[in-house]
Amino acid sequence: MDSTLRFLSIRALHDSELPARRRALLNQLPLSITTALVYAGSAVFHTPLLANPLVWWAAGLFVLLLLACVVVPWERLPARAVLVLPVLDFVPIGLLREGMYPEVTGTVMMLLFPVLWLVTSGLVPYGAALLGAAMTLVVVWVPVFASPVPVTGDALTGALPVPLLVLAIGATVQEITHQLRVKETQLREALATTAHRKRLLYTVLDSINSRVLAVDTDGRPLVTNYGMLADYAGQRVAHGAAAEASLPGMYTESGRPLTSAQRPIARALAGESFTDHLVRYGEAPTQRVLSVSARTMHNDEHQPEGAVLSFHDVTELVNALNAQEEFVTGVSHELRTPLTSIRGYTELLTMDETLSETTRSGLGVIERNTEQLQNLVDDLLGAGNGAATLHPAPTDLVALLTEATAAAAPRAASGAVTLQTQAPQTLIAHCDPVRIGQVLDNLLSNAIKYSRPHSTVHVLATHHQGSARVEVIDHGIGMGPEDTGRIFERFYRSATARMSTIPGLGIGLALCREIIEQHGGTITCRSVLGEGTTMTITVPINPPSATPASGGASTTDHDPAPNILV
Repeated sequence: MDSTLRFLSIRALHDSELPARRRALLNQLPLSITTALVYAGSAVFHTPLLANPLVWWAAGLFVLLLLACVVVPWERLPARAVLVLPVLDFVPIGLLREGMYPEVTGTVMMLLFPVLWLVTSGLVPYGAALLGAAMTLVVVWVPVFASPVPVTGDALTGALPVPLLVLAIGATVQEITHQLRVKETQLREALATTAHRKRLLYTVLDSINSRVLAVDTDGRPLVTNYGMLADYAGQRVAHGAAAEASLPGMYTESGRPLTSAQRPIARALAGESFTDHLVRYGEAPTQRVLSVSARTMHNDEHQPEGAVLSFHDVTELVNALNAQEEFVTGVSHELRTPLTSIRGYTELLTMDETLSETTRSGLGVIERNTEQLQNLVDDLLGAGNGAATLHPAPTDLVALLTEATAAAAPRAASGAVTLQTQAPQTLIAHCDPVRIGQVLDNLLSNAIKYSRPHSTVHVLATHHQGSARVEVIDHGIGMGPEDTGRIFERFYRSATARMSTIPGLGIGLALCREIIEQHGGTITCRSVLGEGTTMTITVPINPPSATPASGGASTTDHDPAPNILV
């Protein structure tokens, strides 16, 4: 592109990339060639003219000026020094004009060569046309003043059209040259900006850990980071969708082979946009899993002009999730056998009529916790298979709190933690007592685990705007905002919990959230690192069928629950 600009531009003869001597020679050559043609024509048609000394003096000066272009070290002189050449060109042109006049009148047009040199050089931005016109005026007036004939006004004004014509041509060429310089500068800046953006684009593509491919409507690549794309399809993807169809070993997430129309590039070129679509390619044991996203491109007329696809290798993540699921399933199955034995023997023991009330009460706690543990195992086995079945009924939350507190008392006592409950005599809510008991047990267990010795865990139960609300407040290690926002995710544990020696799997609060949301309630967490945590649950008092069917707002109170419930 730059070479084309230099070729088309008038400034080509003044390109700073050329040596100064070569630029001077290229500017002088057109006049030298024209002069040689004039002398050759005169030798054929006007031979007597060559006997005129002025003609030979002009020829000698032309030769000297041509040699000066080559001999003088112009690159060592100031840039404007070279303009002495076009100024001196007016001397031999004037001599040649006078020596051949009136037989040859066209030599006056040779004055345009030095004028054009001056106006296109850019070294005299404003006065080049005037300088050329002034030198032309000198050339045409010197013979008038040198003539033995008295100078008259007619003689002077008769020679004016030539300088005026030169001035008009010079000014026009100078303006055109200026406009070309401006356009050339703008175009160079645009090219530089485009080149910068191109470098930036490829640098970004090379720095990201994803394969990116932009294709036109025929599937030919426009932009791609080939190094990252090689794992997906090798060099053949560089040839577009047709080559993609020939790639072996491409499957869906479940392992079903993909047809040519189902492959990512083909789907994108068909106008389909998708996000995080999993594709398997290759054969075991080296098979990889890619998360593919695609967006179609449209021009200003909304006509398709290709698509952009991104490929992210998620093989390790998928393997980790599969291993996690297999681990949870295996552990859950292993827990079923001892739980079944515990429940069976507990039931047998409760059938002994000689047991004391204290023993019978302890067995009741064992049976209740075994049932909740069995529900937890069932939840683990059913994770991802839909919500668990609820059996809601009018339930006294105060009674559930009493049972949960009694079950947690030994653990609290061993950690020197005091449990303090504040609740009304009764607090009836429409809920599944087993599931809500599981939630209360989990919240109390967490509050005790993360409390400091000799601190107090407060449990508050209140009736609040048509809902039953329970708050469990501890003064333990707490969490930061980044952990609070993820505490209800499955298998997530806060940074403080991971750094402590407190055991846990990070599934309890995720199950609590599912249970509470199934009841139509809310669960929130407010925590300050180093100060403690407050967990709040709300459960509707009335069953859903008792809610007014039209017009009225729901009586369920939902505490503000920002993005922490994601």
